[in-house]
Amino acid sequence: MYSQEETLRSTIDKSLKVIRLYDWLLNLYVLDFFVDNHWTKLPLSWQECFQNITPQDLGNILSEVPTKHVLPLSFISLIKAVKSLSLPRDKISNKNKIGLLLSEDICNGHPRLKNLFLKHVKLKKRHEICLMSKVVSGVAVESKCDAVVDFGSGLGHLVRVLAYNNNLYAAGIECQSQLTEEARSVQLLEYTASKHLSEKNMSNFHRPIHLNMTLTSNTQLDEVHEEIPRNIKELDKAVAEIQSTIEIFALQSN
Repeated sequence: MYSQEETLRSTIDKSLKVIRLYDWLLNLYVLDFFVDNHWTKLPLSWQECFQNITPQDLGNILSEVPTKHVLPLSFISLIKAVKSLSLPRDKISNKNKIGLLLSEDICNGHPRLKNLFLKHVKLKKRHEICLMSKVVSGVAVESKCDAVVDFGSGLGHLVRVLAYNNNLYAAGIECQSQLTEEARSVQLLEYTASKHLSEKNMSNFHRPIHLNMTLTSNTQLDEVHEEIPRNIKELDKAVAEIQSTIEIFALQSN
């Protein structure tokens, strides 16, 4: 009987093996189909099978609808591997709970600041952020962690909610400089909040940090340490733990 940690490590290891095996498939973009001649990059057995399959049939196959077509074993194996290694995506049936998440206040529950830092976010994205922030904050409480680092943070919506609404120390790392600059500009909404909250309440906020860098190796996390203000020891510790975990996985993989 495997422990939870052993199961997690095994799942990650298997997922990385699948990703490495099919990295060529991950790098095929629909927009480049005719420019890069993607068809020739498919295995010959896949080409022979898919040549006479309609898009409708292919969609049914990916949805695991029974088919009369004889599929390549490698293709069937890929579908099964992805399904077994994927996180469960069951929808939440409690609509009232979702509605509550979407209408939550931040900034100390001030009525004039309701969803201040989400007002530029579309409803679909807001829905995702609210659910994800609940999951992350829940795990943080359970593991007695008070700092979160988001890799690929985009416009920083998630780290912003985790910081202002869930009172966590949060940092977002994004490789696109334009997105990082936009994420930092949204912080200017604090000026609006300062009009309605006391100076004491404003000082209690854990302001998120938005970093612009492309991480291609574990050693680059040293640069993250340098970017984090010295007075935020919680985030510095979180980055150190991430760095240590990556090193352990790297050693075990080798």
